[in-house]
Amino acid sequence: MKDINKMSWKEIKSEALKAHIRNNKMMIPNYGEMHRYGEPVSTAFVESKINEVIA
Repeated sequence: MKDINKMSWKEIKSEALKAHIRNNKMMIPNYGEMHRYGEPVSTAFVESKINEVIA
């Protein structure tokens, strides 16, 4: 990792984003894989059913 005192604002934000993705990659869904296996890729269907029940 670079010396933070010599990094630009964009470099700092970029490194923070990379670290966040690296640290949370197990929580990020693989939507392509879900789609290939026929799994829902959103919760819109649940929301529409709830709206149907409430209405």
